[in-house]
Amino acid sequence: MMKQRVLTGITLLLILVAVFLAREFSSYFFDAFILLVCFLGSFESSKLFGKMGLYNSWLIAMIYPILAYACILISLLCKLAFYYAIIIQIALILLVIVVSYLIFLLSKKKSQNEIKIRNLKISLSNFAFNKSVHTCFAMLYPTIFLLLLILLNHISLMYPNLNGLDKLSFFALFIAFLIPILTDTFGMIVGSLFKGKKLCEKISPKKTISGAVGGVVLSVLIMACVFVIFDATAVFGELFSTINLQIWHILVLTLLASIACECGDIFESWLKRRAGVKDSGEIFPAHGGILDRFDSHAFNAVIILLFFVIML
Repeated sequence: MMKQRVLTGITLLLILVAVFLAREFSSYFFDAFILLVCFLGSFESSKLFGKMGLYNSWLIAMIYPILAYACILISLLCKLAFYYAIIIQIALILLVIVVSYLIFLLSKKKSQNEIKIRNLKISLSNFAFNKSVHTCFAMLYPTIFLLLLILLNHISLMYPNLNGLDKLSFFALFIAFLIPILTDTFGMIVGSLFKGKKLCEKISPKKTISGAVGGVVLSVLIMACVFVIFDATAVFGELFSTINLQIWHILVLTLLASIACECGDIFESWLKRRAGVKDSGEIFPAHGGILDRFDSHAFNAVIILLFFVIML
């Protein structure tokens, strides 16, 4: 099992390296990668919610990432203000809920059959409403979080008047993937060495307080070294100086982002516990599914994006 886990981990790392290399030719390669992750993640999320009794439409949940990405891209290319992009996304979510409600309501025979199979004591309209809301849950997690990485990928479109932001996008995305890897890896190593009290035994039996603290602390220390290395180069040193990015900024960012990674991992463990499953999927041998690998990245993306938006 450990050998398989290591081999899968190395394969995933090589895929990630390939994605970053392809990004140097076109940033849309990275977009495609994130869309694929959202697409598969939405399917797993739909299954998890379904096993929790929150019946939903996996098809609508999987279509949403494409619609959301299209809205983001249009907002960026049209150079709309950030708050306009948020308004458009909220409008899209409400539209999908309304449309899905109408689909479930108008598909009378299919919906009534599902009500009968599930042995629900509920009217057709209430069933359609509940299913549309449950579908909203499935389509938003993890998509709404991971799509923030696409904003980081196109940060130069968000701030067209600033120079050198293509390099900043690379750095932001690099640490957005590195911090979860460091937090997870060092958390597992420190936790297995020191063991001790469980962090939240009922939700995640293997996670210890020592592992959680060790993962955060060592991530902060490693990221300080990473910043020093990047800052020593001419290109990034000049860029960091231009936006006044200092090492203490990275220390604070890593602390918050690493804690967010822990929260993302615990949240996904809670979902799996509620659904009564060990893994969200089986796409990665010995690693589970998409959500098992990108649960930390989802919550982490929020912190990373907010940080750079504030910095700029």
